[in-house]
Amino acid sequence: MESRNEEKVKMPVGGNCRDPKFWVRNKRMWVANTKQDAWVSTILDKDFVVFEWGSGGSTFFFADRVKKITTVEHNGSWNRIVSDAIKKDRYKNIKLHVVNVKKYPGGITNKTFIKAYTYAITVYPDEYDIIYVDGLPTLRSLCVRNSIKYLKPGGWVLVDNMDQKIQNPEKIWRLLGKWECKQFSFYTDGFTGWKKPKAC
Repeated sequence: MESRNEEKVKMPVGGNCRDPKFWVRNKRMWVANTKQDAWVSTILDKDFVVFEWGSGGSTFFFADRVKKITTVEHNGSWNRIVSDAIKKDRYKNIKLHVVNVKKYPGGITNKTFIKAYTYAITVYPDEYDIIYVDGLPTLRSLCVRNSIKYLKPGGWVLVDNMDQKIQNPEKIWRLLGKWECKQFSFYTDGFTGWKKPKAC
């Protein structure tokens, strides 16, 4: 495994950071902080196409900086909040794809739900410049695995909360460990980005 380029950062100050709506109102990434936001901004371009699991502040953060973003959401209540914000601010470059977990018996363990959620990117088989995985923790490694072929060479896979064992970070490292890596950490290995090799 390659050495990891890691930076220690602090949570932003101001507002109730524990309230998810704070991030939507302020159009900032869920784990947003000055250094991370600044770095992510440097890898974005107004012509970029983005795919995201887990809608919220990051959706609007990207939408303000790229051509278009498709975002997947499993929570019906949260979907309404994000959808209302899209309409209120008249965003035309956000596609909200809902896979409502409440419609599946057994919830997140339902095999049909897991397939619909983790393969959502196949519904929009574009070539993506950025793939951001910040949705259901237990399914993030599957989302990464299923999305790699849709990422352009030179594009980035961004994954939040790599310090959480629940999302099987070792599986993600096995998939992407040889790619160029950038990490931002609150405690250990938090927000992480991997750049797809040009020859991949």
